[in-house]
Amino acid sequence: MEELVEPDNICELDIRAGMFGWSPRERHALVSSVDIVETVPEAVQRLLMTAKNLVVFSCFHYPFNMVAAQTAFSAIELAVRLRSEADGLSGNLRGLHDSMQRAINQKWIADDATLSRPLRQQQVVSPEAGLTYVEVPAAEQFVEVLGKVFPKYRNEMAHGSSIMDNLGADMVLDANRIINQIFRQTPVSNALP
Repeated sequence: MEELVEPDNICELDIRAGMFGWSPRERHALVSSVDIVETVPEAVQRLLMTAKNLVVFSCFHYPFNMVAAQTAFSAIELAVRLRSEADGLSGNLRGLHDSMQRAINQKWIADDATLSRPLRQQQVVSPEAGLTYVEVPAAEQFVEVLGKVFPKYRNEMAHGSSIMDNLGADMVLDANRIINQIFRQTPVSNALP
């Protein structure tokens, strides 16, 4: 059960962070490993930076890990909305699912060196090489998988779930990579409507 943190204990590591081997320095290094490209609008940068800070602070209060993921998902939605407006695209985007699908369909995001899953390998016997490994192509692109998983995950948390996993940092970093791709080629005004 979560408890209100006492002011005298605010800088004590959450026991769950210790179980995962997290420290503020380790979490900071992790979220610092992916920069936010400068063409990302300030409002989106602010949400991403908040998500990254929440990952660091999750060492002291583990549930911030999930809040970080939610904040990163909000950053994706805002990024797609701003990019859509800049490109003159109309149509109501109802949530993260629609936003991810638009980004995929418009080819603003795609698997690349920064955003992809590790290739699967399968062991096979080759007459020339003997026992060896071959790469097995994925059934679908990683961004397509994220386009399905992120909205389900977000909705699960937003509509009253007790999810409490340790994937917040991974989701924040993937959201950062997605947003970088959305704005890599197209600077968009920082102004919000």
